[in-house]
Amino acid sequence: MNSEQEMKSVLVTGATGFIGQTLVRDLCRQGVHVRILVRSRAKAEVFHNLPAGQIQVLDGDLDSIADKRGDLAGIDTVFHVAGLTREVRCGDFVRVNSESTVRLAECVRDINGPGGSPPVFVYISSLAAAGVACKLPRGGGFRPRSEEDYPQPVSPYGISKCSAEQALAELSDELPITIIRPAIVFGEGDLHGLSLFRMAKKSLFFFTPGYRDREFSYIHVADLSRLILAAAQRGERLSQHTFELIPGTEWRAREKYCTGQGVYFGAAPERMPLSQYGKALAAACGRKRVRAFRTPPVGVWIGAFGSEVVKKIRRSPTAFDLNKAVEAMTGPWICTSQKAESQLKFTFDVPLAVRIQQTVAWYEQAGLL
Repeated sequence: MNSEQEMKSVLVTGATGFIGQTLVRDLCRQGVHVRILVRSRAKAEVFHNLPAGQIQVLDGDLDSIADKRGDLAGIDTVFHVAGLTREVRCGDFVRVNSESTVRLAECVRDINGPGGSPPVFVYISSLAAAGVACKLPRGGGFRPRSEEDYPQPVSPYGISKCSAEQALAELSDELPITIIRPAIVFGEGDLHGLSLFRMAKKSLFFFTPGYRDREFSYIHVADLSRLILAAAQRGERLSQHTFELIPGTEWRAREKYCTGQGVYFGAAPERMPLSQYGKALAAACGRKRVRAFRTPPVGVWIGAFGSEVVKKIRRSPTAFDLNKAVEAMTGPWICTSQKAESQLKFTFDVPLAVRIQQTVAWYEQAGLL
Protein backbone atom coordinates (compact mmCIF):
# COMPACT_ATOMS: atom_id res chain seq x y z
CA MET A 1 0.00 0.00 0.00
CA ASN A 2 1.33 3.41 -0.95
CA SER A 3 1.54 6.41 1.37
CA GLU A 4 -1.33 8.82 0.79
CA GLN A 5 -1.06 10.75 -2.46
CA GLU A 6 -1.57 14.49 -2.09
CA MET A 7 -3.64 16.01 -4.89
CA LYS A 8 -3.24 19.67 -5.74
CA SER A 9 -3.32 19.80 -9.55
CA VAL A 10 -4.82 17.08 -11.72
CA LEU A 11 -5.82 16.27 -15.29
CA VAL A 12 -9.20 14.72 -16.05
CA THR A 13 -10.02 13.28 -19.47
CA GLY A 14 -13.68 12.75 -20.33
CA ALA A 15 -14.45 15.52 -17.84
CA THR A 16 -17.67 16.63 -19.53
CA GLY A 17 -19.10 13.10 -19.61
CA PHE A 18 -21.43 11.48 -17.10
CA ILE A 19 -18.76 10.12 -14.72
CA GLY A 20 -16.27 12.89 -15.46
CA GLN A 21 -18.59 15.70 -14.38
CA THR A 22 -19.21 14.13 -10.98
CA LEU A 23 -15.50 13.50 -10.48
CA VAL A 24 -14.55 17.08 -11.42
CA ARG A 25 -17.10 18.55 -9.02
CA ASP A 26 -15.85 16.32 -6.19
CA LEU A 27 -12.26 17.38 -6.90
CA CYS A 28 -13.21 21.04 -6.87
CA ARG A 29 -15.00 20.61 -3.54
CA GLN A 30 -11.68 19.38 -2.17
CA GLY A 31 -9.93 22.50 -3.45
CA VAL A 32 -7.99 20.70 -6.19
CA HIS A 33 -7.01 22.59 -9.35
CA VAL A 34 -8.43 20.66 -12.30
CA ARG A 35 -7.27 20.71 -15.91
CA ILE A 36 -9.70 19.24 -18.41
CA LEU A 37 -9.07 18.19 -22.00
CA VAL A 38 -11.97 19.06 -24.34
CA ARG A 39 -12.53 19.13 -28.07
CA SER A 40 -14.95 22.04 -27.79
CA ARG A 41 -14.87 24.80 -25.18
CA ALA A 42 -18.65 24.93 -25.36
CA LYS A 43 -18.77 21.57 -23.54
CA ALA A 44 -16.83 23.07 -20.63
CA GLU A 45 -19.81 25.37 -19.95
CA VAL A 46 -21.26 22.60 -17.77
CA PHE A 47 -18.80 23.80 -15.10
CA HIS A 48 -19.79 27.47 -15.29
CA ASN A 49 -21.05 27.44 -11.70
CA LEU A 50 -17.75 26.23 -10.22
CA PRO A 51 -15.26 28.67 -8.65
CA ALA A 52 -13.44 30.77 -11.24
CA GLY A 53 -9.85 29.76 -11.76
CA GLN A 54 -10.25 26.28 -10.33
CA ILE A 55 -10.70 24.70 -13.76
CA GLN A 56 -8.27 25.14 -16.63
CA VAL A 57 -9.57 24.15 -20.06
CA LEU A 58 -7.12 22.58 -22.51
CA ASP A 59 -8.19 22.43 -26.15
CA GLY A 60 -7.51 19.11 -27.85
CA ASP A 61 -8.07 15.39 -27.64
CA LEU A 62 -6.16 12.21 -26.94
CA ASP A 63 -4.88 12.05 -30.52
CA SER A 64 -2.97 15.30 -29.98
CA ILE A 65 -2.04 14.79 -26.33
CA ALA A 66 1.68 14.77 -27.08
CA ASP A 67 1.40 18.39 -28.21
CA LYS A 68 -0.09 19.31 -24.83
CA ARG A 69 2.78 17.99 -22.74
CA GLY A 70 3.86 21.51 -21.84
CA ASP A 71 0.38 22.30 -20.48
CA LEU A 72 0.53 19.31 -18.13
CA ALA A 73 3.62 20.35 -16.18
CA GLY A 74 3.13 20.24 -12.43
CA ILE A 75 0.17 17.86 -12.30
CA ASP A 76 0.33 15.15 -9.65
CA THR A 77 -2.56 12.91 -10.77
CA VAL A 78 -4.22 11.94 -14.06
CA PHE A 79 -7.77 10.57 -14.10
CA HIS A 80 -8.36 8.90 -17.46
CA VAL A 81 -12.15 8.69 -17.62
CA ALA A 82 -12.59 9.22 -21.37
CA GLY A 83 -13.60 6.16 -23.35
CA LEU A 84 -15.93 4.83 -26.00
CA THR A 85 -18.91 2.71 -24.94
CA ARG A 86 -20.59 2.55 -28.36
CA GLU A 87 -18.79 2.21 -31.65
CA VAL A 88 -19.92 3.09 -35.16
CA ARG A 89 -17.14 1.41 -37.11
CA CYS A 90 -15.45 -1.85 -36.26
CA GLY A 91 -12.15 -0.99 -34.61
CA ASP A 92 -13.30 2.22 -32.93
CA PHE A 93 -13.20 0.53 -29.52
CA VAL A 94 -9.57 -0.49 -29.96
CA ARG A 95 -8.53 2.87 -31.37
CA VAL A 96 -10.09 4.92 -28.57
CA ASN A 97 -10.13 2.66 -25.52
CA SER A 98 -6.81 0.92 -26.03
CA GLU A 99 -4.51 2.82 -28.35
CA SER A 100 -5.41 6.29 -27.04
CA THR A 101 -5.00 5.11 -23.45
CA VAL A 102 -1.49 3.88 -24.16
CA ARG A 103 -0.67 7.14 -25.97
CA LEU A 104 -1.82 9.17 -22.96
CA ALA A 105 0.07 6.99 -20.47
CA GLU A 106 3.29 7.30 -22.48
CA CYS A 107 2.85 11.08 -22.52
CA VAL A 108 2.22 11.23 -18.77
CA ARG A 109 5.24 9.02 -18.14
CA ASP A 110 7.47 11.78 -19.50
CA ILE A 111 5.97 14.50 -17.29
CA ASN A 112 7.80 15.64 -14.19
CA GLY A 113 5.32 15.89 -11.39
CA PRO A 114 5.98 17.16 -7.85
CA GLY A 115 9.28 15.77 -6.60
CA GLY A 116 10.41 14.96 -10.13
CA SER A 117 8.39 11.72 -10.37
CA PRO A 118 5.62 11.05 -12.90
CA PRO A 119 2.00 11.71 -11.85
CA VAL A 120 -0.22 8.92 -10.57
CA PHE A 121 -2.30 7.54 -13.45
CA VAL A 122 -5.82 6.32 -12.59
CA TYR A 123 -7.54 4.43 -15.40
CA ILE A 124 -11.32 3.96 -15.36
CA SER A 125 -11.84 0.59 -16.98
CA SER A 126 -14.93 -1.62 -16.73
CA LEU A 127 -16.25 -4.89 -15.35
CA ALA A 128 -16.52 -5.83 -19.04
CA ALA A 129 -12.71 -5.98 -19.15
CA ALA A 130 -12.75 -8.76 -16.55
CA GLY A 131 -15.62 -10.79 -17.95
CA VAL A 132 -18.74 -12.44 -16.59
CA ALA A 133 -19.10 -13.98 -13.14
CA CYS A 134 -17.11 -17.14 -12.44
CA LYS A 135 -19.05 -20.37 -12.72
CA LEU A 136 -18.61 -22.69 -9.77
CA PRO A 137 -17.46 -26.16 -10.86
CA ARG A 138 -19.29 -27.91 -8.04
CA GLY A 139 -23.01 -27.53 -7.57
CA GLY A 140 -23.46 -24.95 -10.30
CA GLY A 141 -24.14 -21.29 -9.71
CA PHE A 142 -21.82 -18.33 -9.98
CA ARG A 143 -19.61 -16.31 -7.70
CA PRO A 144 -18.80 -12.60 -8.11
CA ARG A 145 -15.60 -11.71 -9.89
CA SER A 146 -12.72 -10.49 -7.77
CA GLU A 147 -9.50 -8.75 -8.72
CA GLU A 148 -7.55 -12.04 -8.57
CA ASP A 149 -9.62 -13.63 -11.34
CA TYR A 150 -7.77 -13.59 -14.64
CA PRO A 151 -9.51 -11.29 -17.18
CA GLN A 152 -11.67 -13.08 -19.76
CA PRO A 153 -13.66 -10.41 -21.68
CA VAL A 154 -16.39 -11.58 -24.03
CA SER A 155 -17.41 -8.43 -25.95
CA PRO A 156 -15.52 -6.10 -28.32
CA TYR A 157 -15.85 -3.32 -25.74
CA GLY A 158 -14.53 -5.51 -22.95
CA ILE A 159 -11.64 -6.73 -25.09
CA SER A 160 -10.58 -3.15 -25.86
CA LYS A 161 -10.63 -2.22 -22.16
CA CYS A 162 -8.72 -5.37 -21.22
CA SER A 163 -6.14 -4.63 -23.90
CA ALA A 164 -5.58 -1.20 -22.36
CA GLU A 165 -5.15 -2.74 -18.91
CA GLN A 166 -2.55 -5.21 -20.20
CA ALA A 167 -0.64 -2.44 -21.96
CA LEU A 168 -0.67 -0.27 -18.82
CA ALA A 169 0.80 -3.15 -16.81
CA GLU A 170 3.80 -3.12 -19.14
CA LEU A 171 4.33 0.58 -18.33
CA SER A 172 3.88 0.15 -14.57
CA ASP A 173 7.62 0.18 -13.81
CA GLU A 174 7.82 3.69 -15.25
CA LEU A 175 4.45 5.09 -14.17
CA PRO A 176 2.38 4.59 -10.98
CA ILE A 177 -0.96 3.24 -12.24
CA THR A 178 -4.22 2.18 -10.60
CA ILE A 179 -7.16 0.59 -12.43
CA ILE A 180 -10.83 0.95 -11.41
CA ARG A 181 -13.38 -1.47 -12.87
CA PRO A 182 -16.90 -0.21 -12.16
CA ALA A 183 -19.99 -2.35 -12.61
CA ILE A 184 -23.09 -0.81 -14.25
CA VAL A 185 -22.93 2.90 -13.42
CA PHE A 186 -26.12 4.91 -12.97
CA GLY A 187 -27.07 8.19 -11.37
CA GLU A 188 -27.89 11.83 -11.91
CA GLY A 189 -26.81 13.01 -15.35
CA ASP A 190 -26.81 9.56 -16.97
CA LEU A 191 -28.52 9.90 -20.33
CA HIS A 192 -27.51 6.44 -21.59
CA GLY A 193 -29.38 4.69 -18.79
CA LEU A 194 -32.44 6.93 -19.11
CA SER A 195 -34.22 4.44 -21.38
CA LEU A 196 -34.42 1.85 -18.57
CA PHE A 197 -36.00 4.37 -16.21
CA ARG A 198 -38.48 5.44 -18.88
CA MET A 199 -39.37 1.81 -19.55
CA ALA A 200 -39.96 1.21 -15.83
CA LYS A 201 -42.20 4.27 -15.52
CA LYS A 202 -44.20 4.20 -18.75
CA SER A 203 -44.22 0.67 -20.16
CA LEU A 204 -46.51 -2.17 -19.14
CA PHE A 205 -43.51 -4.49 -19.19
CA PHE A 206 -39.84 -4.25 -18.25
CA PHE A 207 -38.05 -6.14 -21.01
CA THR A 208 -35.11 -8.37 -20.07
CA PRO A 209 -32.89 -10.10 -22.65
CA GLY A 210 -33.12 -13.89 -23.02
CA TYR A 211 -34.93 -16.50 -20.97
CA ARG A 212 -32.48 -16.32 -18.06
CA ASP A 213 -32.92 -13.50 -15.58
CA ARG A 214 -29.25 -12.74 -15.12
CA GLU A 215 -27.89 -10.98 -12.05
CA PHE A 216 -26.02 -7.66 -12.28
CA SER A 217 -23.89 -5.46 -10.05
CA TYR A 218 -24.48 -1.70 -9.94
CA ILE A 219 -22.79 1.41 -8.59
CA HIS A 220 -24.06 4.97 -8.25
CA VAL A 221 -21.87 7.63 -9.88
CA ALA A 222 -21.34 9.45 -6.56
CA ASP A 223 -20.00 6.27 -4.95
CA LEU A 224 -17.82 5.59 -7.96
CA SER A 225 -16.32 9.07 -7.78
CA ARG A 226 -15.49 8.59 -4.11
CA LEU A 227 -13.89 5.23 -4.90
CA ILE A 228 -11.78 6.75 -7.69
CA LEU A 229 -10.47 9.44 -5.35
CA ALA A 230 -9.75 6.95 -2.57
CA ALA A 231 -7.82 4.69 -4.94
CA ALA A 232 -5.84 7.63 -6.31
CA GLN A 233 -4.85 8.81 -2.84
CA ARG A 234 -4.07 5.54 -1.05
CA GLY A 235 -4.54 2.63 -3.43
CA GLU A 236 -2.21 -0.04 -4.74
CA ARG A 237 -0.30 0.58 -7.94
CA LEU A 238 -0.18 -1.75 -10.91
CA SER A 239 2.69 -4.19 -11.39
CA GLN A 240 4.10 -5.89 -14.46
CA HIS A 241 3.08 -9.13 -12.77
CA THR A 242 -0.52 -8.08 -12.09
CA PHE A 243 -1.98 -10.21 -14.89
CA GLU A 244 0.47 -13.09 -14.83
CA LEU A 245 -1.20 -16.45 -14.29
CA ILE A 246 -0.62 -18.15 -10.95
CA PRO A 247 -1.38 -21.84 -10.27
CA GLY A 248 -4.64 -22.73 -8.58
CA THR A 249 -5.27 -25.24 -5.82
CA GLU A 250 -7.81 -28.06 -5.45
CA TRP A 251 -11.04 -27.28 -7.30
CA ARG A 252 -9.86 -23.73 -7.96
CA ALA A 253 -7.17 -25.16 -10.25
CA ARG A 254 -9.77 -25.19 -13.01
CA GLU A 255 -9.90 -21.41 -12.92
CA LYS A 256 -7.26 -18.86 -13.89
CA TYR A 257 -5.89 -16.49 -11.27
CA CYS A 258 -3.58 -13.49 -11.22
CA THR A 259 -2.32 -11.20 -8.47
CA GLY A 260 -4.75 -8.37 -9.26
CA GLN A 261 -2.35 -5.85 -7.76
CA GLY A 262 -3.36 -2.25 -8.43
CA VAL A 263 -6.88 -3.19 -9.58
CA TYR A 264 -10.17 -2.41 -7.78
CA PHE A 265 -13.74 -3.36 -8.64
CA GLY A 266 -16.50 -0.87 -7.91
CA ALA A 267 -19.94 -2.31 -7.09
CA ALA A 268 -22.56 -1.72 -4.42
CA PRO A 269 -23.10 -4.63 -2.00
CA GLU A 270 -26.65 -5.15 -3.31
CA ARG A 271 -26.85 -7.26 -6.46
CA MET A 272 -30.06 -8.05 -8.29
CA PRO A 273 -31.40 -9.62 -11.50
CA LEU A 274 -32.41 -7.20 -14.22
CA SER A 275 -36.12 -7.87 -13.63
CA GLN A 276 -35.75 -6.95 -9.95
CA TYR A 277 -33.80 -3.84 -10.93
CA GLY A 278 -36.68 -2.87 -13.21
CA LYS A 279 -39.15 -3.28 -10.34
CA ALA A 280 -36.92 -1.12 -8.12
CA LEU A 281 -36.91 1.58 -10.81
CA ALA A 282 -40.69 1.35 -11.16
CA ALA A 283 -41.17 1.63 -7.38
CA ALA A 284 -38.96 4.73 -7.31
CA CYS A 285 -41.12 6.18 -10.09
CA GLY A 286 -44.26 5.63 -8.00
CA ARG A 287 -45.54 2.57 -9.79
CA LYS A 288 -46.80 -0.25 -7.61
CA ARG A 289 -46.36 -2.99 -10.15
CA VAL A 290 -44.50 -3.69 -13.36
CA ARG A 291 -44.18 -7.05 -15.06
CA ALA A 292 -40.93 -8.37 -16.41
CA PHE A 293 -41.04 -9.74 -19.95
CA ARG A 294 -38.23 -12.04 -20.98
CA THR A 295 -37.38 -11.39 -24.59
CA PRO A 296 -36.63 -14.62 -26.54
CA PRO A 297 -32.94 -14.86 -27.56
CA VAL A 298 -33.85 -14.79 -31.25
CA GLY A 299 -35.59 -11.45 -30.67
CA VAL A 300 -32.50 -10.07 -28.95
CA TRP A 301 -30.22 -11.05 -31.82
CA ILE A 302 -32.62 -9.81 -34.51
CA GLY A 303 -32.87 -6.47 -32.70
CA ALA A 304 -29.09 -6.28 -32.39
CA PHE A 305 -28.44 -6.97 -36.08
CA GLY A 306 -31.18 -4.51 -37.04
CA SER A 307 -29.50 -1.84 -34.91
CA GLU A 308 -26.20 -2.58 -36.63
CA VAL A 309 -27.81 -1.86 -39.99
CA VAL A 310 -29.33 1.39 -38.72
CA LYS A 311 -25.98 2.36 -37.22
CA LYS A 312 -24.18 1.88 -40.53
CA ILE A 313 -26.77 3.86 -42.45
CA ARG A 314 -26.91 6.79 -40.00
CA ARG A 315 -23.22 6.60 -39.12
CA SER A 316 -24.07 7.17 -35.48
CA PRO A 317 -24.18 4.82 -32.46
CA THR A 318 -27.41 3.22 -31.28
CA ALA A 319 -28.51 2.44 -27.72
CA PHE A 320 -28.53 -1.30 -28.40
CA ASP A 321 -26.22 -3.10 -30.82
CA LEU A 322 -24.36 -6.37 -31.30
CA ASN A 323 -21.81 -5.53 -28.62
CA LYS A 324 -24.55 -4.90 -26.05
CA ALA A 325 -26.37 -8.06 -27.11
CA VAL A 326 -23.26 -10.17 -26.51
CA GLU A 327 -22.90 -8.71 -23.02
CA ALA A 328 -26.61 -9.05 -22.24
CA MET A 329 -26.73 -12.70 -23.26
CA THR A 330 -23.57 -13.85 -21.47
CA GLY A 331 -24.13 -12.77 -17.87
CA PRO A 332 -24.35 -12.73 -14.95
CA TRP A 333 -22.24 -9.60 -14.51
CA ILE A 334 -21.45 -9.46 -10.81
CA CYS A 335 -18.34 -8.44 -8.90
CA THR A 336 -17.34 -7.54 -5.37
CA SER A 337 -15.80 -4.42 -3.85
CA GLN A 338 -14.43 -6.26 -0.82
CA LYS A 339 -10.84 -5.36 -1.71
CA ALA A 340 -11.64 -1.63 -1.87
CA GLU A 341 -13.64 -1.83 1.35
CA SER A 342 -10.80 -3.60 3.13
CA GLN A 343 -7.73 -1.80 1.78
CA LEU A 344 -9.13 1.67 1.20
CA LYS A 345 -11.59 1.64 4.11
CA PHE A 346 -14.24 2.46 1.53
CA THR A 347 -17.90 2.20 2.51
CA PHE A 348 -21.24 2.41 0.72
CA ASP A 349 -23.12 4.72 3.06
CA VAL A 350 -26.34 5.01 1.03
CA PRO A 351 -28.47 1.95 0.09
CA LEU A 352 -28.93 1.18 -3.59
CA ALA A 353 -32.70 1.78 -3.37
CA VAL A 354 -32.11 5.31 -2.10
CA ARG A 355 -29.59 5.95 -4.88
CA ILE A 356 -32.23 4.88 -7.40
CA GLN A 357 -34.73 7.28 -5.84
CA GLN A 358 -32.18 10.11 -6.07
CA THR A 359 -31.66 9.36 -9.75
CA VAL A 360 -35.40 9.32 -10.47
CA ALA A 361 -35.80 12.64 -8.65
CA TRP A 362 -33.08 14.18 -10.85
CA TYR A 363 -34.66 12.84 -14.05
CA GLU A 364 -38.05 14.23 -13.03
CA GLN A 365 -36.62 17.61 -12.09
CA ALA A 366 -34.88 17.74 -15.47
CA GLY A 367 -38.16 16.86 -17.22
CA LEU A 368 -36.68 13.68 -18.72
CA LEU A 369 -39.28 11.24 -17.45
